[in-house]
Amino acid sequence: MANILVIDDDSSTLRLIGYMLERGGFQVQMAGDGEDGLAIAFQHPPDLIVLDVMMPGMNGYEVCERLRSDPRTAHVPVIILTARSQRVDQRTALEAGADLYMSKPVAPDELVEKVNNLLARPTDVPPPAAAQILAGRIISVFSLRGGVGVTSLAVNLAIALAQQYQDTVPLIDLALAAGHAAIMLNLRPKRTIAHLLAGRVNSGAIEKHLTPHSSGVRVLAAPPVPPPPGAIAAEAIERLLNALKPLYSYIVVDTSSTLDEITLSALKASDAILLTFSPDVLSVQTTRVTLRTLQNRGIVPEKIQLVLNQIRPEPDLPFKTIEKALKQPIKTILPYEEKQILAVAKGQPLTMSDPALPLVVAIKAMSSAVSVGR
Repeated sequence: MANILVIDDDSSTLRLIGYMLERGGFQVQMAGDGEDGLAIAFQHPPDLIVLDVMMPGMNGYEVCERLRSDPRTAHVPVIILTARSQRVDQRTALEAGADLYMSKPVAPDELVEKVNNLLARPTDVPPPAAAQILAGRIISVFSLRGGVGVTSLAVNLAIALAQQYQDTVPLIDLALAAGHAAIMLNLRPKRTIAHLLAGRVNSGAIEKHLTPHSSGVRVLAAPPVPPPPGAIAAEAIERLLNALKPLYSYIVVDTSSTLDEITLSALKASDAILLTFSPDVLSVQTTRVTLRTLQNRGIVPEKIQLVLNQIRPEPDLPFKTIEKALKQPIKTILPYEEKQILAVAKGQPLTMSDPALPLVVAIKAMSSAVSVGR
């Protein structure tokens, strides 16, 4: 009979998990905190450990690291079982050496099945690397013509994704010369992307530099003063986006209206590019040039989705004429909304304040479409 050690500071949860495992045919030992759990594990190494995260004194990640660093318990499978369900928590658990991450509440049959699977695994199979977590999806909003609503769309898209999936969605402001994403959410960030890239970029540093919003969006703000030329390298942006992908299911990027190396690195790293324009002659002409330029710079056309944003009550050109000029279909048409200007000025995105508006409905439909591929 396999011996399972359960470590959890909540006595009710401890008894419940213990009961589930005993009913599953296991012998169970229990510990109410990390120190006691380590003492039991080192004295009589169990066959498997079920471990909570949020505990006083020593949290579950620290316990797991201690278990992995001691030869007596380095081989013991560890299941992290916790109420924390964000993607960053999953990565942190696997980085600490856990074999499996499960969210509370857990069904008895599921827990017993996972325990049996781990016990049946050969002992020479290492725990999964954190890099093996399903990578997140990067969605960039871009236009070479300013004034077509790129930042407003990025902000509302990020909120729509956070609402739809009940998950944290980082919004990365790469309009480094004049970023307004935080302002549109009425946020006053203390840290910016410049602060983050000045140090080591890891999951802990990223979390500290994201400014939270009540919607579930977290903003990595552009600096209040444009950084000197060359202060932020394209390679640093590429590393940042690669670091974000294992942490979050969806990442929204608000780009600048110039196709510099920073913007290009973000577009190349993106899974979807929302090429945004308005229904006027100059904007359509700019979009034609942009499509050709992106292809010449190595951006595959399959990534690009055309988004027509009606920023005035009446379009200058019929939609069919625009599609004919661009030689491809318009994926999304965002209707004109007179409340948008006031929403931007107040820092109250319409996706939160007025969800029944046709514009918001169109943005939510677009968020569902671009999230496909997960």
